[in-house]
Amino acid sequence: MNTWIKPFDSGLYNDNYFMIRLNALIALFSFGYYEVHGIVFSALSFLGVLWVVQSLIKEQGDRQFALAIDILFPSSLIWLSGGLKEAILLCGIGAIIKASLHSSLTLRQRILYLFIALVILLNLKLYVAAFLIPAVALELIRRKKQWKPIWVVISWIDLGLLVISVTHLLHIPLDEYLIRKQHEFINVVQELNSGSGFAMERMSHGYTSILTSIPQSWMNTLLRPWPWEISSMPELLLGAENALLWIMIGLGLSGMIKTKGDWRTILWVLLFLVPFLTLIGLVTPVFGAIMRYRAPAILVLLIALSPYIRASVMTLLKRP
Repeated sequence: MNTWIKPFDSGLYNDNYFMIRLNALIALFSFGYYEVHGIVFSALSFLGVLWVVQSLIKEQGDRQFALAIDILFPSSLIWLSGGLKEAILLCGIGAIIKASLHSSLTLRQRILYLFIALVILLNLKLYVAAFLIPAVALELIRRKKQWKPIWVVISWIDLGLLVISVTHLLHIPLDEYLIRKQHEFINVVQELNSGSGFAMERMSHGYTSILTSIPQSWMNTLLRPWPWEISSMPELLLGAENALLWIMIGLGLSGMIKTKGDWRTILWVLLFLVPFLTLIGLVTPVFGAIMRYRAPAILVLLIALSPYIRASVMTLLKRP
């Protein structure tokens, strides 16, 4: 309950309310034992992984491989196995992907999964819904209209510009909200002296400052910490996971080339991943928090690449 009111509040919605209420609900039958909460949260995150696998992977062998690499991936073991927001968030992401992209659901089932997704995402991480729903919608349009990838990307960019224009006309300062969120996070890190915190330049007012900070945000979320920056366990874990992630991506791309896979089927994952990781990198000055926040999106990417990763692994194992 001590996080009901944040010490530094940007004025945006407080997603701690949802987590406190959810834990209070679980406490009715857990009687305050954290282990019960951990089991519930772990089960929900596993459901999310399972729903994504069922929606994106067809072959049974590929499904088992996708489940294995996702469950054993460091972020999954560390952050999605306990009472954290990301475990619930992954469940919501899985629900919306299954409602939209699973091929054998009835209309009632799709509505049910969509309801679960919206309850979670709108109460927990509104920006995830804002990034995921357009990406999935464009994938559905691409499948139906047989759009070329360039038109999918152009539509995605146009939609983003439209949202910025409309919010500007309605006097909703998205840039101010984002900058305020970054300043709030920096203030918290300075107050608590986080062990894996790093120096981050404060963004100034306006979209120009945000745009010029994007390359650094990608570096923060996908490459850092550099070996010489590692001085704590969270930094070591993120550095090791980055190395493993890029190995997986390399295997996936190699397998896609060898099997002549259709990369267009995972384009929507990238359209979801890019703004998601950009936002995390813009506002988060803590390596441990970056690893935690990005975990759900990274697991979705690994699931989408898993058939190609498996193909590369099988090829390597067959070599004399």
